[in-house]
Amino acid sequence: MEITKLFKALGDETRFRIIQILHSGTYTVNEILFVIGGRQSNISHHLKILSDNGLVESKKEGMWIYYRLSTFYREHFAKVIENVDKSWLPEEVENDNAKIAMILKKRQEQAEKYFAAIDEKEHKQLMQFLDNIFSSAEIADVIKEHYNTILDIGCGNGRNLPVLAPFCNKVIGVDRSAKMLQMAEHLAKKTSLNYELFNSDITSLPIADESIDVVFINMVLHHVPVPGAAINEAARVLKHKGKIFIIDMEEHNDENFRETQGDLWLGFSREELITWLNAAGLQVEMQMSKPYMQHKIIIIKATKSE
Repeated sequence: MEITKLFKALGDETRFRIIQILHSGTYTVNEILFVIGGRQSNISHHLKILSDNGLVESKKEGMWIYYRLSTFYREHFAKVIENVDKSWLPEEVENDNAKIAMILKKRQEQAEKYFAAIDEKEHKQLMQFLDNIFSSAEIADVIKEHYNTILDIGCGNGRNLPVLAPFCNKVIGVDRSAKMLQMAEHLAKKTSLNYELFNSDITSLPIADESIDVVFINMVLHHVPVPGAAINEAARVLKHKGKIFIIDMEEHNDENFRETQGDLWLGFSREELITWLNAAGLQVEMQMSKPYMQHKIIIIKATKSE
């Protein structure tokens, strides 16, 4: 690939703004259009140029096509652009960031609306669904060793806390939903766990750097507006050589999950998850999958590099 063509592709202001947008996550044409304005055909034209030059790639998910930075871009250009003096950036970028925040807030509200609305019967059905996907016995078989601290990110009603507790001296749960954390508190007290719970956004954890031995993320990332940001935050709190376990749906196109489970993302490919993990300084040690009805579940274990 010719270097001059790459810099030409990045040299247009609109395309540079698109690249800046995609640094924060994965977006549809309509979301990028909301940020930049203008005509959809113009945004699509610029995305094609970026795609043709290997800087951007697309992923079809259900009825939508999402755009993201390519692995090639992340490996060769991302650090350079991220470290550019902010005064050099187009004036529009600051306003773009505000609109991106609006998009992400809308996504978060969509997921929260689902969990806030479910009644007791629906909650029991959801827990049964999650247990069927990956049981307590399977979780225990994956964790295996004993650690000082285990952090359950997106702990929900705390159903995993009693499963994780025998494998650590202290189990910590984090969730955005106060309603779910009340259930987790009740369960933790009932089972006499050594625990701590935090009501927090999982992309901004109230936990010190390099203080956690194991991070556990079970069927959570598909509810997160920017999954890569959650993995970055998990890596921040992990000790050197700390472990992260991710369990989630493999990519599919069943739109029903958006309606019945409040999913933002229709699963992930292994390559996608591994790219996020590697970008966060985490090296994959184990990856496997298991069938669930007509779908598949991905299980990945990674270690924080020194």
